[in-house]
Amino acid sequence: VAPTIVPLHGSHTSDLSVAETRRSVRCVELRVWELCRYAQHYLSQGFSTVVIRKGGFVYVYVTWLQDAERAMLPFDLPSLARANVAIDGPVLSDLAQRLYPTQRFVQCFEM
Repeated sequence: VAPTIVPLHGSHTSDLSVAETRRSVRCVELRVWELCRYAQHYLSQGFSTVVIRKGGFVYVYVTWLQDAERAMLPFDLPSLARANVAIDGPVLSDLAQRLYPTQRFVQCFEM
């Protein structure tokens, strides 16, 4: 689920009409989702961190596992990629339990 994208200065800026502001927000939304799909391709190739720059946009995606003490735990996305598993929400939410079944508190985070 993506956050709502709004201008920094409220629902519209004084320099732009409401229609222009909406077009600008829509342009940003389209670019963000385009970069998100691009990042998903690299996740499916086994990368856990992706930084993409396209024009004036920079998109960063990171996923990681933490134990009960909030220490980062190593994990292997390439093995999932080789198994042709779609790397998305359900897979990532189950990733911690599958990789660390004997630990009680391991969480998977995405940013």
